[in-house]
Order: sequence, then structure tokens, then C-alpha cells
Amino acid sequence: EQNNMAFELDFIAYGRKKAETMRPGTGIGYRIALNALVRYIGTETLDISRINARFLTGFERFIEAEPVLTHSKKGVMHQLHKTKKGGRAVSSYLACVRHIHNLAKQEFNDEELGVIRIPQSPFKTYKVKQPPKVKKRAISPDILQQIIDLGDEPRRAGSISDFTRRDLARDCFLLSFGLAGMNAADLLSCPAQSLDGDVIIYNRQKTASRREDEAEMHIRIEPQIAPLVEKFKDPTGARLFRFHLHYRDGNTFNGALNQGLKRIDDALRAIRDADQRQNDATGEDRPLPEHITFYAARHSWATIARSAALKIDKYTVHEALNHVDADMKITDRYIDRDWSVIWQANAKVLGLLDWSELKKREENRK
Repeated sequence: EQNNMAFELDFIAYGRKKAETMRPGTGIGYRIALNALVRYIGTETLDISRINARFLTGFERFIEAEPVLTHSKKGVMHQLHKTKKGGRAVSSYLACVRHIHNLAKQEFNDEELGVIRIPQSPFKTYKVKQPPKVKKRAISPDILQQIIDLGDEPRRAGSISDFTRRDLARDCFLLSFGLAGMNAADLLSCPAQSLDGDVIIYNRQKTASRREDEAEMHIRIEPQIAPLVEKFKDPTGARLFRFHLHYRDGNTFNGALNQGLKRIDDALRAIRDADQRQNDATGEDRPLPEHITFYAARHSWATIARSAALKIDKYTVHEALNHVDADMKITDRYIDRDWSVIWQANAKVLGLLDWSELKKREENRK
């Protein structure tokens, strides 16, 4: 600036640097968005001055038209025969670009001193599209019951460390449901603790950075789910659960869960087809979800809690799911959380199902 040189900032390099400072799950999303931006411009560098409303509109069209890309286990990229149009990619990628652009302006501009190194404000003209509404992912209580009753797959040995991916997915899905929608990331990272009063205390990773209380959660271990908590307890004492001994990070853990859930889909369809054959195809056709996602455990807990059978109030469900809600922030400052309300709600939800097969399965394993 002293030599009258124009200010330059490589937006891609700056964005990657900022992504490194974010939570792992959040940083991955930003890196994916930046990789798409690199594919759009065809180079690894992009001066921030090039980003204007026309540039962003072109990037949006590129995202919508680009085929969905996936990577094999060996890291080879493949194209799938579908596009991102109508999905979350447009809103997600452009929101990442907007956030990085805002961070750069905050860091390099000083309005009080009249130092404006980045004068462009493209997002005043270009508006990021709202993400599409999330599809309802809850599954019905009868499907939940079938997952509870689903027996073990054949395994090489009887040790816990030899669980198959289908059994892993079944047990973790039920753990999540039984712990009021605990995420897979939190099952993996949950810190070691004494479990005083059979209560698990953890901070929900997804919202910890956006809440004053760091999304702290206290959830009581109900008798129905206690066998699974005991089954997966970390023998090293490094964390509460042993999943980190088998999976190096959240991506590999989620990958194993997703593969196991697909096998659960197959098992449930086989059960349905067998029931229909036994009833000579005269029985009622029970529809199955297209695919059971891990998040369905969380959605199902909330749906059952709010159902006519239980009528648990919305605020209790909101508290149990540990959501971020701007309308509740001020109110929450004045209210001490009564964890027992959430525990009672969870006990009612779990009480609607029959957990005897799970109990029998774990007793036989011992």
C-alpha cells in the first residue's frame, strides 16, 4: 500500500486457511465448496476482486449443471448420472463463499480508519437461495420395533470387536434413539466419564460453537438401552464408547454405519416379503422407507414424542434435541435446565416399544 500497489487476496487459499480453523465437520463442507469453485474457474487461484454478482450467478448455474461426483475407496473420482439441481448444494456452496467473503472483509477492511481494501459487496445484489425443505426422515414405531428385534448376523467370533456392519448400524441406531437422538459424531467423541447416576454428559458437536452453554447435554441411561451402553464401553478408558478404537475419524465411522443401514434395509424388506408370502399375499402391505438414514433415529424420537400417544410439548422436544433457536436464547438465560423433564420424556418414548429381544440378545452374548 505504501508503494501504491493494489490489494490482492487469493480467495481459494484464504478460504482453505479458514476451513482449517473450523470444526472438522464444518471445515469439510467449506473445502468441498472451494473444490467446486476451483472446478468452475479451472484454476487453483482466484483474486477476491473477481467475485461479483455475475460471477456468483455463473457459479450457481455451474453447480446445478455439474454431475454429482463421488470418490471410490482408492480416491478415484467418478461421475454419477444425476445433477445437483434441486438439492442443497447450491445454497450450501454459495453460503460458504458468502461467509468466507464476509470474513475477509472483516479482517482486511477497517471502516473506522477509512481503509477499504475489499470494496465489493456482491451479496447485497446476489441472494443465496434458501435450502430445500428437509424431507421427513422419521420411521414408524413398527419399523423401529423390527430393528430392535433384528437378530445378529453370523460372525467369525463372539467378541464385541467382531460386530458386523449391520449389527453395528443396528446397535448405534438404537443407541442414538435411546439417548434422545444422540448424533453419530457424539457417540464417537463422547468423553470418558463415571456415569454418576447413569447419566451421560456431553457437548453436542454440531451446535456447541453456536450456543452459550456449548450445547451441553445430560441424558439418563434408561434400562432398555443400558445393555448397549455396557456393550460398547471403551475398555481403554480414553472415551465413553469404543468406536474410536475401530474407526479413525467421523468419515470412516459414518461410512460403516451407512453400509450397515443399507443391509438393514435389505433385511427389513426380506422380513416384509416373507410375511406377505406366509399370508398368501392377502396381508396388509406395510410400506418401508426408501432408505433408513442414521438421522432417522433422531427424527423418529422427536416424532414419537410429539405423537398423539405421548403429546410431549414442543419445548421439551426442542430441549431434548439440543437445537439452536434464536427465539429461545434470551429466555434460556433465565431458566435453569431441568434435565429430569427430558429424562421423563425419553422414558415415555422408549416405553412405547418392546426391548425384550435386545435384552435377550445381549444376555446370550454374555
